[in-house]
Amino acid sequence: CLGAGVVMRLPRLIPLTRLRRFAREETGSSQSLELLLVFPLLIWALCGFYVYTDAFKIRTVLTDATALIADTLSRQSVPITQDDLDGLQSVIEYMSNLSGGADLRVTQVACTKDCEDLTKRKLEVVFSRGNGYKALTTDDFALNTTHEERVPRIDEGDRIIIVDTQMYYTPAFNFGLTAGDIETRQIVRMRFAPQLCWESCGSTS
Repeated sequence: CLGAGVVMRLPRLIPLTRLRRFAREETGSSQSLELLLVFPLLIWALCGFYVYTDAFKIRTVLTDATALIADTLSRQSVPITQDDLDGLQSVIEYMSNLSGGADLRVTQVACTKDCEDLTKRKLEVVFSRGNGYKALTTDDFALNTTHEERVPRIDEGDRIIIVDTQMYYTPAFNFGLTAGDIETRQIVRMRFAPQLCWESCGSTS
């Protein structure tokens, strides 16, 4: 036991309230630092998500509009004219809500020789008209060309309608996508008439 007159001093304990205040201060500083580090990455991710989502949305809308135009032409039983082409282009621009506008091309292709053999067949352009698009010619559908390879098998004398659309897309931010043309294509067969005529069925030039 301790001798008489000897007093033992116990260390002073830190008040609990001061410990809590210290913990709050440390936690707040840590969270601020983490937010400062993560915030630029969060902005980068949101911008990238917006750019890719916007480009995908525009391609989807343009594809749907092209499919609608192709289906409309496949049901046509009277000749179409430049006025019809202008009207169809307006429909695409309205559906896609594109401020810069969209280009449209309608091409009718027939197979004239060796149609059973995809390596030897001969395709011929009956007519091709475009608004903002270069018209296609028979030479564009020569064997092993990009246009020829995208045409499915068709019987001799049969005809198909090719509808091409494109628009120039500029991303809002530079996040992996560069400005350029978004192109879509739909290929359909005539439903009720044997062919689609330009201006008159007696002239396809």
